[in-house]
Amino acid sequence: MSDRPIRLATQVLLCVVALVVMGCDNSPGPPKFDRNEGAARMKEKDALKYTLPKTETRDTSPKDIWVNKAYREGQLGRVTFLTVNPNEPSVVYAGARFGGLIRILNNADGSSRAGNIPVAAQYTVEVSSMDQNMGTDYSEVTSFAIHPTRSSTFLVGMAGIFMSLDAGNKWKQVFKRPPVNTIVIDPKNPDNVFAASGSVGYYRSVDGGATWTSVKTDLRFVYCLLIDSTDTSKMYAGAYGSVYKSTDAGTSWAKLLDASAPSLAINPMKPEVIIAATRKVGKDRGGVFKSEDGGKTWKNTTPSAEHSDFWACVIDPKNPSRMYAGESSGGGVLRTVDGGNTWTPINSGLNDLQVYSLAVDPKNPAIIWAGTDNGGVFRMVQSE
Repeated sequence: MSDRPIRLATQVLLCVVALVVMGCDNSPGPPKFDRNEGAARMKEKDALKYTLPKTETRDTSPKDIWVNKAYREGQLGRVTFLTVNPNEPSVVYAGARFGGLIRILNNADGSSRAGNIPVAAQYTVEVSSMDQNMGTDYSEVTSFAIHPTRSSTFLVGMAGIFMSLDAGNKWKQVFKRPPVNTIVIDPKNPDNVFAASGSVGYYRSVDGGATWTSVKTDLRFVYCLLIDSTDTSKMYAGAYGSVYKSTDAGTSWAKLLDASAPSLAINPMKPEVIIAATRKVGKDRGGVFKSEDGGKTWKNTTPSAEHSDFWACVIDPKNPSRMYAGESSGGGVLRTVDGGNTWTPINSGLNDLQVYSLAVDPKNPAIIWAGTDNGGVFRMVQSE
């Protein structure tokens, strides 16, 4: 029997295979974040190893509309903080009450990907014996800081403080007192790090966060700490019931304002200008308070706002007259372009108007981020 038909069939098969191979593009396209499936089903190792593809620098996202970048079917809970990586603004970190630490990778063309960075899940979390009965949720990430010159060094506040030297692949617990509400790093001397642990106390590290000591002050129930980058001996603290100031690098504190302030922001060009997002507590309305003299006097810039329970505020680093505030009882995000004289809601596309955290892209301040209570993390590209 001739083997010619067999050879002919083999040649036909090889041609078909060649055509298929040449006609297929096996290079991965930009990943699309799926509201219902993407973040919920993404493997944690993929979130850690994924590298952003190079894209055009001009942002092609829709303008003046909030776009959801991390949702997970509403299971994240309250997004307690948002941090834009100052060296790579396409990478944003978020802390969620039920979702832990999340990294969002966002491309200029609008495509994005979000996934968990596991912190304490695979470790035995040690807690001081006096805190055993505090009821701390060990999975709740409450604060986050990136080293100003080593962007792969992280400090995370949760049930204590964890440190990573490799962008979140490995962690070491360096502090055992929960819950850590805020961590700040001195931008001029990164060895100096400060943290406040809710009702428990106020702490300082002089070796970049590796070890911690208690600082005896009257600070209690602290929400946030803020360092004046032009003079790092000046610090501010937003606490339940009060706003405080220190002029000796956090050794002593003086009360500035009787208000509960979850968030503070400072004008980088005029550091004597500070704003405070304050809560509605009891019969006292909250608001966005502004000081132009380093905290000596304050003015409520939102006295007639329909909603008055503010939890977040940020200032545009390149145009400090533009400021943003996040309101938690239905006001969403408010913007001012005249230094706080007038405020306007900017909520198009924002399907959760309970906003607890905000961030501005430091390199392109037209891009802003908002963290909500149940709706996830949103991003807006402003047209002006």
